[in-house]
Amino acid sequence: MNAPFTAPKVLQFNTTYNLYKDYKTKVVHQTYSGTFLKNVSNEIYLKIDKTEFINTKKLSLKINHGEKAMIVSNSQEFSTGQFDVSKLIEFCKISSFKDFKSYWEIILVPKEFSGLNYSQIVINVSKNYVLQKQIFYYNTGMNFSKDYKNQDLSNPRLEILYSTNNSSVNLSKINTNVYFTINKNNKVSVTAKYKNYEVSDKRNNKLNKN
Repeated sequence: MNAPFTAPKVLQFNTTYNLYKDYKTKVVHQTYSGTFLKNVSNEIYLKIDKTEFINTKKLSLKINHGEKAMIVSNSQEFSTGQFDVSKLIEFCKISSFKDFKSYWEIILVPKEFSGLNYSQIVINVSKNYVLQKQIFYYNTGMNFSKDYKNQDLSNPRLEILYSTNNSSVNLSKINTNVYFTINKNNKVSVTAKYKNYEVSDKRNNKLNKN
């Protein structure tokens, strides 16, 4: 499963995040989409709802469009992140493995003292080793009430769906110059489009605000 993420080739797919109020309901409470893009150098672009991540060989950038904020930092070591199931195996044990006609289903439960906030994680993997779905069953309550006087606590589940993106690949998204440039004084200067964004420069553990 990890091979496509680390191979020196372009990779692109879409994700859909569906949050449900409890374990059994079929009614989606909240949904948002995402995009993953990787070039041959393992530089990545990741978008989850209103947040974007770019990691190149030189710099790393996180943009929160809801808060109009950017964080610029040193380039991060390449990681498959949420798509790396082997990371889950470190903190979970396999309670069930089923072979269906078109996919495998793996059910994981957290090990004791793992610190994970899930009672169970379900993973569906296609027969060509592509991640299709992850389901996270939370073991802690979430307050769904919009009225602070009355709580609406429930243990939610999060389903993440993965789909291949066959559209043309736009590698220009893996470009931090769209958002900022580094001037002669090694200062971060945002582009005109993002002039109203607050920028935190954390390169070399420095914290500068422009």
